[in-house]
Amino acid sequence: MLSRRFDEAVPHFERALALKPDSAEAQHTYGRALAHAGRWDAAIAHYRQALRINPDFGAAHLDLAMALRRAGRLEEAQAHYIEAQRLGAAP
Repeated sequence: MLSRRFDEAVPHFERALALKPDSAEAQHTYGRALAHAGRWDAAIAHYRQALRINPDFGAAHLDLAMALRRAGRLEEAQAHYIEAQRLGAAP
């Protein structure tokens, strides 16, 4: 069911990003949807884009860290966990 809902949502995400490509929130939200669909590399790319737009986006650092961990990139994930914690987005 999640994959069907994700497939239905893709055009909406793409439209939102076309309208506001410099929206860190839109990039982050699309990254979260991609992560929920198990598309880790694509999610990582959108989290990184969100952080290029807003380097102090704590939730994007946290979600990037989790996606990197799932992708087996533990050292890189740790740096983003630390940054998320510094920004108050992680315990």
